Amino acid sequence: MFSDKQKQQIGNNSYAIQAGNNVNVSGMSFSEVRELFNILFENQFPKLKDVAYAAAQENAKDFEERVVSDLTKNVDRLIIDKFCDPDVQATLTEALKSSARKGKKANMDVLSQLLVERVSNNNDDFRDIVLTEAVTVVPKLTQQQISLITIVFLLKNVEIKDPVNGVRLDLLEHNFRNFESMYTNGFNLSQAQIYHIQYAGACSWNTFLGMDVEDYFMSKYPTDIKDKSAYISNLKLVAPHVSAFLEKFSKSNYQGIELTSVGQAIALAVFSRYVGRLDYNIWLK
Repeated sequence: MFSDKQKQQIGNNSYAIQAGNNVNVSGMSFSEVRELFNILFENQFPKLKDVAYAAAQENAKDFEERVVSDLTKNVDRLIIDKFCDPDVQATLTEALKSSARKGKKANMDVLSQLLVERVSNNNDDFRDIVLTEAVTVVPKLTQQQISLITIVFLLKNVEIKDPVNGVRLDLLEHNFRNFESMYTNGFNLSQAQIYHIQYAGACSWNTFLGMDVEDYFMSKYPTDIKDKSAYISNLKLVAPHVSAFLEKFSKSNYQGIELTSVGQAIALAVFSRYVGRLDYNIWLK
């Protein structure tokens, strides 16, 4: 169980385009979403030189394919007509501009997941604001910095428990092993990089705040073993990936990092690639 630790006029099936302004959409199909991408791209990149234009166009097409694929996978919970909302259009434009300019460095997969969530059918005003802000923040972060966000989220903001049997170290080991590629390059970031994540709005960082990571983990995932030394020894034996994660976190300067709502939204978008659909409402409330 993966959970929060706290727990112009237009007719039907048509669209109207006005260059440089919002795109009014009604009864959109996925093919019309693709056309929306093309129009927004042409509006944002009209005067690039041929080589730069071709590169930007290729990046934009790559991003379009990712978004349409993710929309298709989640069609049962989406309101596609939200793309007629000026705020959603502005959010899409920001994501498209960043992806066209930076390509993979814009973290397209994360942006795509955030856009899908932005047009889902269960958001309120607060979550819409958070998701919109997250789309503007993601392109300002490196993949390593996003990995750091997932590290903090994994330790502090979620619990991984069997809904029937509760804490199972084998279940923790299975998940941490599967998540390793997601977080492995996020350790050992410099102070300057952490300050940048804070500046971008994804976290706060109190350099004076420490924590005993092993005590924290023991209290979060208690077992029949109450002695700390014995608990950690057993963890190394039955859950080596978990043990290695805790050791790296203990040696880092991440103890004082707390994710903002925007940081949590970014982490959720990353985790969705690994565990499938997550209910953002559990965390963003």
